[in-house]
Formats: sequence, structure tokens, C-alpha cells
Amino acid sequence: MTTQKVHRVSVAMSVYNPRAEYFREQVDSILGQTSEPVLVMRNDGSPNLETVALCDEYTDRDNVVVIDGVNLGFAAGFLAALRACPDTDYYAFSDQDDFWLPEKLSRAVEELDKAGAVADSVPVMYHSDFVFCDQNLNEVEDTPNRRLSSSLENAVAEAAIPGMVMVFNRAMRERLLSVDPDGIAGHDWLCALISNGYGKTISDPRVSLKYRRHSENVSAGNMGAFQRLSFRIRTFLFGETVGKVRVMIKRVATACSGEFSAHNRELIDLYSRPITVLTQLRKAFWPVRYRETVGDELAFRLLVLLGRM
Repeated sequence: MTTQKVHRVSVAMSVYNPRAEYFREQVDSILGQTSEPVLVMRNDGSPNLETVALCDEYTDRDNVVVIDGVNLGFAAGFLAALRACPDTDYYAFSDQDDFWLPEKLSRAVEELDKAGAVADSVPVMYHSDFVFCDQNLNEVEDTPNRRLSSSLENAVAEAAIPGMVMVFNRAMRERLLSVDPDGIAGHDWLCALISNGYGKTISDPRVSLKYRRHSENVSAGNMGAFQRLSFRIRTFLFGETVGKVRVMIKRVATACSGEFSAHNRELIDLYSRPITVLTQLRKAFWPVRYRETVGDELAFRLLVLLGRM
């Protein structure tokens, strides 16, 4: 008689037109974890047949679930993959082109267990650190020193914690899936708003992941300092991100009403209101810091005064 293996973590991956060699390295690093997970790969309507074939390479694994879905986009695609995950103690997000160190999930499980997160009705999110690498997974020299914040102020101002380093409990999964994902800024940003707003955030300074920089990876993390500044200015002054952030904050405020502390309730309500001169002044002169560096802090408060947040 064989004993069925108990998987404590489900990993949700949204797949869209991946590069084959990067995708295989990512998936193999997940399946090679010391704490073996269930991996749910949801094809987010990729237009090419190669994506289907890549996912199908892993269908013979009993801990891999492959779903062929319609295109939902960034946030909704990841949350659809999360919804399809089986019932486990914990859940994680994965991109399609990074590399996980073997102990990534076992470390997360250990820290979450210590915090009593399995049975906790409060949403708990663990995150580790990561290193920037080139396309061959060699660590780059200009990896910034990140001090990821657990304040709601930081979660309102930026998506500081990327989804690929997050692991969270059932209560967090329930909260994430209770929010309408249509038109929100990001599944990981949403998770940070919830954990920093009224849940618990566990920050682990240990590196658990290699974040691959390559030409097809479009994000602020894939750019130099000047490029990141230019990207953020374009995004917040002229892009759609601000509207998506405001929509997301309003939905969190509605779905999770009554669960915030008085301080966080005041802040989340402030960012849920229509833009007026008075509300923008209150946001701009909020007594708690939003961002880590002085330059980023001044830039964010200027954006607020300009009515962009």
C-alpha cells in the first residue's frame, strides 16, 4: 500500500508566451524544491501552440495541473490560477522565467508555521528577498539594497514586494479571491495591501530566488536607476497605473471594511475618496513616510499634489 504524498504548498503560475528555455528552468526549479509543491500552470490565452506544448511536457507529473484558459491579463490571470489551486496549507505565486533556490518553499513553510499561520483566520503573507540576474542567471553587480516595508503607507505608494517571493495562508487566499480582479494594478500589490493593511507580513532577508533580467521582461526591476525613474514618471503621469491602483484600493476598502486599525482605516479611506484639494493636501502631508529613499518619497508626494495618486 502506497502512502499519498501530502503537499503543503500550491504554486499558482500564469503563463503567457514564455521563452522555452527560461520556462523550463523556472518549472524545474519549482519541482525540485525540498518541500515539493503542487504546481498549477494556467495558460492565459497564449496565441501560439508552443506554449501549450511546453505546459504539456509536465502533464505526466502527479503534482502538476495544466489549465488552458482565455486571456485575462496580468492580475486576473494569476488570481484565476490561484482559484484553481487545490486545498493546501499555503499558496505561492510564480513567474515564468525566474529560478527558485531549492529551499525557497521550505523556508517559507517553516516561518509561516512558527507564526501559527495555518490555522490563523487573519491573512498572513511571507516574503523573502531575491537577487537580480542576467539572462544566464549570473548575479548582476547593481542589485539594489531593498528594505521592503510592512506599512500600509508603503503598500499604497508602490508594489514593493513582487509576487514571486510571496507565500501566504488560506485566509489570504480567501481575501484575494473575494476582490474583483478586473482592472486592478496587480495580484501581488493587492496581496501587500491586505497583509500590510490588516493582516500580518513576515519579512525574511534571506535570498530565495534569482530574478532574471532579459529583453522580454518589461518591469521597473529590469531597468537601471535612470530608466526606472523615467519609467515611473511615465507610468504615474501618463499611464493607466494610477487608475488601477485607485480601483484596487477602493475594492480592498469595500471588501475588507471593519478589519483595519483606526490609523489604517483613515489612510485607506483617504485614498478611496474622490480627488479634491483637501484630500490631496492631507495625503501629501500625511505624517508617516511612504517610500524608502528621500528621492522616492519626495517624488510620490509631488505626484499626490499633482492629483495622480
